[in-house]
Amino acid sequence: MLQITMRTWGLTLLIGALGALLGFGVELVLSQPGWALVGASLGLCAGAILGGSLMNPPPVPAPTAAPATVGDSPPDEPAE
Repeated sequence: MLQITMRTWGLTLLIGALGALLGFGVELVLSQPGWALVGASLGLCAGAILGGSLMNPPPVPAPTAAPATVGDSPPDEPAE
């Protein structure tokens, strides 16, 4: 449980930091403050979603047999 929690938080913080750096770059280009905060919050949300989806894989579907219909019957073998 602790390992899953630490992996999820690690991914969240890593992607959040990358988002903050991207936002800081946008701030430098546009000379508009606040983009680092926007990038960080988007990165944190994306990291949490990614971490949660990696730790909870979808269940494997159970194989099912095709139902036999009334008209289906095994072919008759030719008489010898």
